[in-house]
Amino acid sequence: MVSRIILWAMIFLYFLPAAVASYRRLPRKDHIIAVNTLLGWTVIGWLIALVEALRGSFQRPVSSKTVLKAAFAIAVSLVFITLILLWLTHPSMRD
Repeated sequence: MVSRIILWAMIFLYFLPAAVASYRRLPRKDHIIAVNTLLGWTVIGWLIALVEALRGSFQRPVSSKTVLKAAFAIAVSLVFITLILLWLTHPSMRD
């Protein structure tokens, strides 16, 4: 139980820059999400994504369509990370 809580906390922290960029509706949020998803496993990639997400300025209010797009992007990223974690932790999935 504790290990699942830790795992979800780590996943939340991993995608924090993407969530911040989506919430703030930054013009380059797609780039930030891509850097976070693809290079976030490196500390430098995660820090770059976080700094870029915090550095931009707020835009107009968020529409429900934008929220759905951001939620979909994060959900796809979570599925991708989950599959990688499953592949790494279960030897039977590597065959």
